[in-house]
Amino acid sequence: MRRNPGFTGAFLVFALAGGVFLFFCEKGQMVLWLNALHQPGWDIFFKYYTFVGDGFFYALVCLGLFGWRRHWGGLGLLCFALTGLTAQFLKKWIFSDALRPMAFFKDRVELHWVEGVVVHSYQSFPSGHTVTAFSCFCLLALLWPRPIWGILGLGLAMLAGLSRVYLGQHFWVDVYAGAWLGTVFTWLIFALLLPYLEVASPGTRPQKAA
Repeated sequence: MRRNPGFTGAFLVFALAGGVFLFFCEKGQMVLWLNALHQPGWDIFFKYYTFVGDGFFYALVCLGLFGWRRHWGGLGLLCFALTGLTAQFLKKWIFSDALRPMAFFKDRVELHWVEGVVVHSYQSFPSGHTVTAFSCFCLLALLWPRPIWGILGLGLAMLAGLSRVYLGQHFWVDVYAGAWLGTVFTWLIFALLLPYLEVASPGTRPQKAA
């Protein structure tokens, strides 16, 4: 399978560090840490940056891929659909009672909530926004396999995941699982369809027939 060593290496570091955090820290610890760092600037930034993990953003990326190469756009839509549907199935059918921070902490801890953000109470696991962000940037890293783009993409996806914790929408375990789901599923889809794809080098466009 074609790989982006930058994305692969950065993801492995993320997976190791994130797993260590899960093992040694309590479930709501990261929510409390990030919530304690709240300030107006971060509130505005994360309020809007979290939309990087929204389906509309992924759809725009797929539209751009269609303009570059049609089969890339089709691949993007397939990754978008399969990862998104899997995340929603897990959230709504398997882990529908999983509490989000608002319901988990309830009256025990006074949290800061960002104005204008609708905060939910259930269906916490996994984080759908994180699934979408990691799937999107993993796909782009596979299509444009320069290491620097892979590292940058991983960083942008991780920031989208952290936005969900900062906003009080998810726990770190939800984000961590979402990152694995979005990345692994996208990688598998790409690997299975690779024989049928013509993955061009960066900066090249298909030539029209004379």
